[in-house]
Amino acid sequence: MDINSISLNAKELCLVPDLVIPLDFKIPSFEKYDGTSCPKIHLTMFCRKMEGYLKDEDLLIHYFHDSLAGSATIWYNRLSKDQVQTWGDLVRAFLEQYKYALNLAPSRQLLQSMEMRLDESFEEYTLRWRNIAAQVQPQITENEMTSLFYVSLPPPFFDMMIEISESSFVDFMTIGERIECGIHTGRLGPKSSGQANQEVEEDRKVPKSHFLGVDSRKRKKRVDHSKSPRKNLRTSANLEIFGIPISNMLPHFVEGQYITPTPMKVCIVLKGAE
Repeated sequence: MDINSISLNAKELCLVPDLVIPLDFKIPSFEKYDGTSCPKIHLTMFCRKMEGYLKDEDLLIHYFHDSLAGSATIWYNRLSKDQVQTWGDLVRAFLEQYKYALNLAPSRQLLQSMEMRLDESFEEYTLRWRNIAAQVQPQITENEMTSLFYVSLPPPFFDMMIEISESSFVDFMTIGERIECGIHTGRLGPKSSGQANQEVEEDRKVPKSHFLGVDSRKRKKRVDHSKSPRKNLRTSANLEIFGIPISNMLPHFVEGQYITPTPMKVCIVLKGAE
């Protein structure tokens, strides 16, 4: 394509070049259409968002772009002024482009596969999800709605809300917002599954102690000490205990951590040895 053949005039690139935006107009937050749902439903939602300005067709044409996403945005940008001279022209072109999706209502599978956006709060995601759920046919019950919504939750909401998976949708919103607040303030910091699995594996590597109240890792350390020359000392002490005064052997027992005498016990032992 020859660049010189492309018009660079701003008015020629606009569908509504002489648009006058009212001073009191604020751009509504539109639900984005990407070609995967019924276009008639999207037109209805768009017009309801623009109530109060429905007589201003230029305004409707201009801001319809803000309600589109993905390939639908590309389709809009390819329209020319010759194709769209009135709001009716835009509506007919839009319905013709997405006629394959007419009467296509969201499904239960779509609700399960929905994901919370990175820039979206829990409340915003909940309202967006509920708005789409209301379009499902046949209409879903409250219990089914909470179950489908729970499945779509990302971690850590999914893990923390498992105990209330049978609660009402209002309860989900309230508790979800509390969890989100706790995460933002740093009071909630659940361990990742990888960290948890690593800790479990480390615990499995530590042998269980057969002695109550004894740390198995400390006991393993004592067994390692038994490999030192003190083992021979202990063996010889057992063999020659009757030939050597216990008072002479006691310091070696204490040093080798074979016994831990109290002062009273030491006195009793020494007295018995004499």
